[in-house]
Amino acid sequence: MRNKLLCHTTALALSLLLNCIVQGQVQKIYLNPKAAGGESQSKFIDSLRFISLQKPDNVNIDESDNLTIAKSYFIIVQYLKKKLLFYKKDGTFVKQVSYKKLGNGFVDFYPFYNEKGNQITFTGQNKNYTLTQKDNIKIELDPDNPKNRKYYKKYVIDLNDTSFTLKKSTPTTNDISGISYLFDDDYYSQNKITTSNLYKDSIDYELKLYKNSTLIKQYFPYNHIKEPRYLYTTNYVSAPKSDNPHQRFVTRPYNDTIYVLTKDSISPAYQIILPLENTLPPYFFTTPFKNKTERENFQRNNGWLLNQIYNWIETRSHILFIVGFQSNSGNYIYSKKNKTIYDIRKIKADSSSFGIKVFPDYNTIYEDSLFYTLFSADAIRRDFKPNAAKATPKALENIIKTKSANEAVIAVFTLKAN
Repeated sequence: MRNKLLCHTTALALSLLLNCIVQGQVQKIYLNPKAAGGESQSKFIDSLRFISLQKPDNVNIDESDNLTIAKSYFIIVQYLKKKLLFYKKDGTFVKQVSYKKLGNGFVDFYPFYNEKGNQITFTGQNKNYTLTQKDNIKIELDPDNPKNRKYYKKYVIDLNDTSFTLKKSTPTTNDISGISYLFDDDYYSQNKITTSNLYKDSIDYELKLYKNSTLIKQYFPYNHIKEPRYLYTTNYVSAPKSDNPHQRFVTRPYNDTIYVLTKDSISPAYQIILPLENTLPPYFFTTPFKNKTERENFQRNNGWLLNQIYNWIETRSHILFIVGFQSNSGNYIYSKKNKTIYDIRKIKADSSSFGIKVFPDYNTIYEDSLFYTLFSADAIRRDFKPNAAKATPKALENIIKTKSANEAVIAVFTLKAN
């Protein structure tokens, strides 16, 4: 009996020690949204270059267009026009593809790049059917049923085929379940968080990992029927890529911790420490909202309380991230060297970048240790300022000298190492 007690005591002490070690590894980053200041852009960016995107006569690129980076192409998503523009990585125009026939819904049939298959995919509900919440839950609980495929439509553009033909495809179980590619070796994740009294099982998990189609890990349990923080809304765990292809950063709704996820484990890595005025009150996690209207009123009346952290990007010297508050947001960059957070909206362009702010608020893409930002010709003309000490890059020169030129430009850069 004494040996068992000794073993139990030793195990408990070891557990507490390991817990302390893990907690000690979590780096605290202090953010006061009101106090986050600005700085000159040249303090951060390095190796800046501009790529000119060739423009055919019937193509115009606007400031509302978005950039997607595929394996071999730059892709401009013109969502308002329902068009895709394909470019080689040197800026040579390849093809324009219209997808107007797929409909007008923003979420349904929005073009997403499928890294695993090297495809652009469009998936949405079949408009010939009107699904209730109960219908959707039944489908969600039985995604392998072939009969459920009729409620969805899917189209693909295979980027391995240079014809870029928009083709009809068959929705898969992953499409219906919202399971997305995560790591090599066929690892996938499901990260949708919902509540409903239509679920029979009260326990679900915010994040689920699959190997092929087999569930292998589940993290962060919650009450699938009546979890107070998730009532009358739909949330998602965010899992942006990192420079390590075998790990992802994970952020959760209403949580200030950033986790590192691998194929085998998940562990806390950072914690954003906010002032009390930006921190959710304890009752938010324990007292359920009475209805959707009460929840919406809470969001409107508490616009600067934490909602979720997004787009976590870590380089050797800096961390970039977005904080979504209840009805506001902020875009920040953290210097590891001086442990200071800057508000990206307050960072000013200078002569080193010819007056062009390559750090826009939200649409900079990070891929393979490089940052990419798309600019229309109008935006370049509006912001350009000559640098007496530096020659104007050719990608900018033609736009500045020729008012009729409408070539878009992609700024490519890294961050300084200190």
